[in-house]
Formats: sequence, structure tokens, C-alpha cells
Amino acid sequence: MVRNDLEDRILGCIAGAQVGSALGDPVEGWTAEAIEAEYGWLDFLDSREEGGEIKPPGTTEDGIERQKLQILSIIDNNGPITGQELARTWLEYIDADMFGKREGFLAGKQDQIHFELIAANIPPEDSGYHDAHPGRVGPHRASHANGVVNACYPRLAAQYAIDIARLYQPPKGRGVVDRDPTYTIGLDWSGAVCAAIAAAMRPDATKDDVVDAATEVVIPEVADAITEGVAIGREHDDYESLRAGFYEVFHGRNSNFGMTISRANEIVPKAFGLFVFYDDVRAVMEGAANFGRDTDCLCALAAGFMGAFTGSETIPDEWIAQVDEAATMSYERGQTCTDLSLADQAAGLYDATVAHHERIQQGAGAFEKLRA
Repeated sequence: MVRNDLEDRILGCIAGAQVGSALGDPVEGWTAEAIEAEYGWLDFLDSREEGGEIKPPGTTEDGIERQKLQILSIIDNNGPITGQELARTWLEYIDADMFGKREGFLAGKQDQIHFELIAANIPPEDSGYHDAHPGRVGPHRASHANGVVNACYPRLAAQYAIDIARLYQPPKGRGVVDRDPTYTIGLDWSGAVCAAIAAAMRPDATKDDVVDAATEVVIPEVADAITEGVAIGREHDDYESLRAGFYEVFHGRNSNFGMTISRANEIVPKAFGLFVFYDDVRAVMEGAANFGRDTDCLCALAAGFMGAFTGSETIPDEWIAQVDEAATMSYERGQTCTDLSLADQAAGLYDATVAHHERIQQGAGAFEKLRA
């Protein structure tokens, strides 16, 4: 049982992300039409085949492995973490052979690049320069815990998030920056995501406050993209027209450029659009899961925002139980970094968040004495 509103919002954010990922992952990469043909409306956690085995309903994926490692690091460090501290957590909790979806592991091959660089003693802040897919959403859709631990301090959350994002991506992308800067920008998306979560946890926050917090900490191109996503979310009254509105902007695929449905300049604005469109966590999860394209990343972000904003009440208990059970099974098979339940993850983050804010208050008290 959660102790108070703070812990409930932490649980809402983390469970929103992880349950949402489990809901959206079986249809990742599908078109909206294909999802409708198979499910009608996807509103339950389904199994999937991966690595030659059937993953049970509730199984998460590589983005949640990144999130769990950040949660473990924050818990172990009893407060916000830098890239250096996260890198040490990688070496503690990951084995070198724990990568590859085709091999049955939950961590992806793109993460193995950075793990091996860190293991070779490359400075963590330089790891992102070697990323294979600059501009992908993967690091940012995993960064919720940085917003949580800096609850109510959006700019501070953004600063920590951007530092951690350097493990995964370069400060700027490569190749098509001049044509569309938002396509390959790396770090600002994490700043926007975590600032939004930190702002959403303020007890008097409005959705406008959440959006404003995100757009105030990033470069203009990223702020404009988020603003466009919010505008689409607000100008439609029904789900079908909302989805069609986003598909007018994001619809293409390119087999010659990897992960074209998983770009941050698409998924992050969409997540903000769904956040302003819906009012509870389950609804936004289902909406994202049935959207088509990169459904698991979209679920993780949109539901994470909503969970931080409203708490965990609208997340079905049976979905949380399924995710916890699947995590235990994956851990027993050596396929994931931890079997901590969602409640235990939230409790650990709560303790670290309280400790961090107590240190801030102590500093403020000392500062006031200087002014006396």
C-alpha cells in the first residue's frame, strides 16, 4: 500500500510506463489497421513470441530495461544520479551476454554498444557519440525516474536527464540535421520528458503547466514539435480523428534508415498529444497501444506522464500483477536485470526522492542563515 499521494504518483508514473510497454509491445511496428483487424480494440496484456519462446502477458522490453537500471541506480545512490553513477550501475547489474531480443533477452543490441564502451573504460559522457541511431526515442522513453526523483523541480530534472542521456546519444545527431533538426537531436528530448514528469507531480499542476515545463527547458525546435503535438491533441474530439491528425504528420517508413517509426521527434510530441487528450492512465495506455507504429514507446511516455499527474488508481491491479509475474519469470531465466515488483520500485524511488528533497531543504535552510 502506498504511503501518500507522492508515492501513488511515483507508482502511477512507473507502472504507467511498464504496464503500458507490456500492453503496446506485442503490436509494436503494426499499422493501426492491422491492430484493429487482429484485436478490434487491444485492451488486454497479450503474449508475444521472441527469442524462440513465448513471452507471457505482462513481459516488458528493452526500453523498460533501461528504465529499471536507472531506477536501481537512483535507489542505490539514494537520490538523483549522473551519467557516471548510472554507468557504474550497468557494470554491477548487467552481464555482457544479457543482450539481444533474438536470444531471448529483454535488453537490445543497441544498448550493448554502450555497455561495452563503458566496460572498456570509455568515459560515460562520450558513449553517446557512438550511438547507431541518433535521434531515436529509446533513451527518452526510459527516463521517467529522473523526473520522479526531482519531483516539483522540472529544470533540475531536465539537467539530470540530459546528463544521463549522453550515455546513449550525441548532443546533436548526424546526417540530416540541417533539413530537420528535431529528427536527430539527442539530448533535449530527455530533458523535456523529465521536466514534464517533475511538473506533473506538483499537487496543483495543470496540463498546461506540464507542457510549459517541458517546452521551457529545450531548444526551440523541440519545443515547437511538442507544441504541435499538443495542438493536435486538443483540436480533436474523438480518437479516430486524433489518430488521423497525427498520421497526417507521421506516416512514412524508410527501409534504408533504421528505426524510422521510433524517432523522438515523432513519439514525444505524440505522447504529449495523448496526455492532453485523455484523463486517466488506462485510457491513455489503450489509446497509445491502438495507435500503430511504435506503440510500446508511445504507451510508456503518455502513460508515464498521466500516472505522474493523476496517480495509479486507474491502472488495473491485474495488469500490475501480470507485469510483476512476468518480470519474475524473466529474472529467473537470466533475461532481465531485476525482479523488483512495481510496488517495490515505487517504494525505493519514494525513499530516494524524499532523501533528495530533504537535502535540498537543508541547503535552503543554510542559505537562509547566510541572508539573516
